[in-house]
Amino acid sequence: MDGEGSYVYGDRSLAIVAVYMVERHGGTVVTPVPTSSCVEEYVRKKGGNVVYTRVGAPIVARKMIEIGALFGGEENGGLIFSNHQYCRDAGMASAAMLEVMAAKERTLSELVKEVPSYALVKTKVRCEKKDIIERLKEKIQEGRCDYTDGIKVYTEDGWVLMRPSGTEPILRIYAEGKSEKEAQQLISRYRSLVEEELK
Repeated sequence: MDGEGSYVYGDRSLAIVAVYMVERHGGTVVTPVPTSSCVEEYVRKKGGNVVYTRVGAPIVARKMIEIGALFGGEENGGLIFSNHQYCRDAGMASAAMLEVMAAKERTLSELVKEVPSYALVKTKVRCEKKDIIERLKEKIQEGRCDYTDGIKVYTEDGWVLMRPSGTEPILRIYAEGKSEKEAQQLISRYRSLVEEELK
């Protein structure tokens, strides 16, 4: 929560600390594919690079070790500092945010306003078909696709990600756009595509 009582989503806190780390040390930030575009846009603007992985803090940590990345984290707010340890650390994340606020002499709400704004919508569909991703690959005709974890489709309006849950018989669908309307339209379109394929 910021000082005005507003909830700060994990992708925004990730972006704030990631940029601070890049400004101080340079280098690469590692994060999973569902993370908001605000992180990559903000990090690249400050001269850093972003590498995407499948979902899961251990997967992010392994990629950080593999490429020598200084910092990583997930859109749920879990941050990983390689100079400390290769796992999420809530205490260190809190301390890092306080350090950013002190160093930049800005409130948390002021820092959040500097992060690029996107609308992210999430939903899920019950799915027990193991080949659903392969079937969807054949159906998707638009945009650039990333198969790091499921299918992430980049369109003119934003992106949509469809990935099987690792713990439940469901297909998670995430959509992001510059506005809530664009994100909702994307998620509605791709949810319909998934449901048609599941019939």
